[in-house]
Amino acid sequence: MEFDEFVAPYRREPGRYPSYPTELEARLVDVRRLAVQWGEILHDALALGQAPPLEQIRAFSLTYTAWANAGFGGVSGFVERWVDSRADSLEESDAAGITEFLDDLALLSSELSFHRLNAHAGTFWASFLCGIPGLAGREIVESTCFHLAREVLTFAEYRNLLIEDDLFFGDEARIGRAMHTGALTEIDAYIALLDLTRRNRRLIVLPGPPQFERWAGSANADFLVIDTERGSIRGVQVKSMVERREVERYDPARITLIDGARDLQNSRAMRTDPRRSDRRVVSWPGMIGAHYLRELKPGPLTDRWIERRSLLLTKYAAVHYAGAVGSQNKSAYAAVRERVIHDLSSRPAS
Repeated sequence: MEFDEFVAPYRREPGRYPSYPTELEARLVDVRRLAVQWGEILHDALALGQAPPLEQIRAFSLTYTAWANAGFGGVSGFVERWVDSRADSLEESDAAGITEFLDDLALLSSELSFHRLNAHAGTFWASFLCGIPGLAGREIVESTCFHLAREVLTFAEYRNLLIEDDLFFGDEARIGRAMHTGALTEIDAYIALLDLTRRNRRLIVLPGPPQFERWAGSANADFLVIDTERGSIRGVQVKSMVERREVERYDPARITLIDGARDLQNSRAMRTDPRRSDRRVVSWPGMIGAHYLRELKPGPLTDRWIERRSLLLTKYAAVHYAGAVGSQNKSAYAAVRERVIHDLSSRPAS
């Protein structure tokens, strides 16, 4: 679909965010402002064909990357302290309080979801906005995949802590589990989608800013795949497991659905009740990222952005995470690639 037609249902201005206590709201000002700013830039590029000059984009990206690398302007550290304070005040018998705490934590995590994906995407933005596909070369793709995959290990560690405390599979953790699973599935999906750019530099993949995701209704896109040569674009929505009612919810002319269980093969037999020995198949995202790290070979390319000792320690952690589950990355990449390229090249029904 051409840019101006695709952007029609999306609004440039932001919608409403959820409300939090005053101290939290103050910490989220830049989180929200910067996400919306990316959305405004993208909307102008698609609707009007207007983009800031390359030097301005680079300056903004450098400032943004520094902010993201500093724990999203210190928000990550603040949230950790807030979580510790809340957790220390809860009693094990306070089921309602635990549920409320986990739900609040999940919603806060969702505020950072765009930035977690976008923190290393500056070159992809510059490549699209300035019409220079050559910017997004192999080194950029691989370093982005590497940093995304390391996020998987961080999420996995947190998930293990919740499982040890019997706070992940229970009904009281339903919202938190869904948010955590969704975040990991999105990371895996981005790694798979970046195989498009690895194979063809004219195909750029951007995380969807909130105007294109949070407030977009049936046109909700976690990612945007752009063919810079043909001037076409396709939205991608990622679900840990696609149900029939969800298929009917999205605009098929704009959105391609990626199923984490089927397309990314992110499922695993797990003990979900510590009191029982039987296992059931559950959504278990993060395998794409873990296997990417396992299969990444140290060499001149990786030496540019990580020391070999650090890389080997990271690979060891990924091996531990993946366990005995074999890599399905090649087939997952192929499934995503085939679906997205088909939809990207298809013309909408008149």
